Amino acid sequence: MSCVCAGNHYVTIDMVEPLTQTLQLQCTTPRVQVPKTLGESEWEEINASRLPSECKTFRKILHTQISDRFMKNTPSDARLLAVKLNPTLDEKKLYAKRPHLIKKMDALYDLWLEAASTHLQQQTAEEHEWW
Repeated sequence: MSCVCAGNHYVTIDMVEPLTQTLQLQCTTPRVQVPKTLGESEWEEINASRLPSECKTFRKILHTQISDRFMKNTPSDARLLAVKLNPTLDEKKLYAKRPHLIKKMDALYDLWLEAASTHLQQQTAEEHEWW
């Protein structure tokens, strides 16, 4: 599976959708967590209206970009198949607002399963011919 690298952290392609949904939600939540003091590991929750204007602008732009790039567009076939193959994700819940994607995901899974089955049958036939 493909990975997206962010520093030393890796995100597999099947986790992109839930992470983008969480990030989009965090961009619109009325309360945010900020560090209490610089360099400290303690956090406090404040109202988003208390953020500096730069942070408000950043949240607004990030929300728009996530929506345009990930939520409005149809995910790639590879991403849909990766979500379908991940047993820890509930694709019905993940794409509840976009049922057409569930149908496409199921169709891609059926095609993948058929291709894998055909490949295994051909491989088995070749092994028997060799003996």
